[in-house]
Amino acid sequence: MTVTNRIALAIFIPCLLVLSACLGSLPLVGDSSMVTGAGFREHLANEYTNLAEFEGQYMNDRQDAAHFEAKARRVSRGQQVMPDSVDSRNIPHFAAEELERARARLIDALRTMYTSNNEPLLALAQSRFDCWLAHQEDYPVEDAYISCKMFFYDALSLLSVSTDTKFGDVHAVFFDSGMIELHDDAKATLRDVAEIMEKRAQWDVTLIGYTDSKGDLATNKQLSMRRAIAVKNFLGQNGVPFDHIHIAAAGEISDGPDDAHNRRVEIELKPSYVADHEKLSNAPGWQHMGKVN
Repeated sequence: MTVTNRIALAIFIPCLLVLSACLGSLPLVGDSSMVTGAGFREHLANEYTNLAEFEGQYMNDRQDAAHFEAKARRVSRGQQVMPDSVDSRNIPHFAAEELERARARLIDALRTMYTSNNEPLLALAQSRFDCWLAHQEDYPVEDAYISCKMFFYDALSLLSVSTDTKFGDVHAVFFDSGMIELHDDAKATLRDVAEIMEKRAQWDVTLIGYTDSKGDLATNKQLSMRRAIAVKNFLGQNGVPFDHIHIAAAGEISDGPDDAHNRRVEIELKPSYVADHEKLSNAPGWQHMGKVN
């Protein structure tokens, strides 16, 4: 590594931190239902312009500076600009698999997570992925690319799931008193969920079991978990990977108009890259995470 590159590397982290802090304060704008909406394009063009300046002024990398400036111009002209592909760079073998997974998450987010509130985060995630990819090639040591990588994952984790979309809906299936058997209408709902998940390799299912207030607390806690397990098994039998299913037992509740409403399993679909399953982490009692993210 040359002296120039050592100096550039020494200022890489603080400069990128300042850049990200400034971009994180951008207002939430845009009213398009498409990821190519004007608000998103404005944020993405700004991201690529700033990234180009960083590459040219601080990293002394004219080639990457020109590359990101060209992407900024294409975005400003209204063209759809995708994140760089992993095979477009000379990436060390040890890093290629994670970068491919990361890009798959980003593509999923760009396709399914667009809302005006998510515009700055989606733009930040795309630019930081390209930054991570570029510096993984240039500096195959963690300190050089860790900030780009960190901000990429943080941007995805902060995305909000819109309940206005099919993928943000909370579904539910209902049970007879004291029972765990699935009715035909419950099976139909679960097949619909499985069909959605077939196209969402980056998403997880959260299941929370409930009961009515009949019976004692311990029995109801067990029953709510058994209901969640029954739903998990049915989803697994219909193609949903078991390690993408999270379950918890909430026990008895009385938050509905009648007992029939309370004898249920709630089903929430959510991207695995979005931070924390709030309802699962707050559910009292037993929990089982399908996998550790």
